[in-house]
Amino acid sequence: MSRRSALLVSLALVACASRSGSGPSDAQLSAARKAAPAGAKVFALYCSSCHGEHGDAPFAPAAMGKQALRRRPGLENGLDLFRYVKARMPPGDKAGSLSEEQYWAVTEYMLRVQERPLQEPFDATTAPSVRLE
Repeated sequence: MSRRSALLVSLALVACASRSGSGPSDAQLSAARKAAPAGAKVFALYCSSCHGEHGDAPFAPAAMGKQALRRRPGLENGLDLFRYVKARMPPGDKAGSLSEEQYWAVTEYMLRVQERPLQEPFDATTAPSVRLE
């Protein structure tokens, strides 16, 4: 096997392994898109280029899926997640460049993909009740 062929096979195996069971299911994504269409649109436009269409991270930490949104210092609930995303995303000098509504929408979408129970409306008053465990 040539060096190039070996590299291609290795890359294919890594790609397959990274998608196997780590991301959200198609059913989870579909339900979240239906429940939070504005957030799904924001995620597709501003997040998927780094975090992947399924949020399971080709170039950045997982935003959705089994390994995402686990309890970490400073990320205890939905309001913490909103503040984190707003302060740091999109990365670099674009952080904080979306509207308040877009940040709430994408935070809601991410939580709905995780099938977290949310109160309506999802906002600063209800977000603290959503635990990130």
